[in-house]
Amino acid sequence: AVGQNAAALQHAPEDLRSDQDFVLVAVGQNAAALQHAPEDLRSDRGFVLAAVGQNAAVLQHAPEDLRSDRGFVLSAVGQNAA
Repeated sequence: AVGQNAAALQHAPEDLRSDQDFVLVAVGQNAAALQHAPEDLRSDRGFVLAAVGQNAAVLQHAPEDLRSDRGFVLSAVGQNAA
């Protein structure tokens, strides 16, 4: 469902929305799903970096503070170039 509609994650049960592995699968199918992940996951640099590893398009949905962090962006781009 998330692959077709990123907002589907928003309607998933809280225990699934808080599960990092579940959210990684969701963003792997639809990068925009990151917008519907809980704030603690969206603001977790390591999680967002892992999500970008699943789907490079996640970077455009990452929080502004991460997107404006040169080191973070270089890490994200570097892992997708490898």
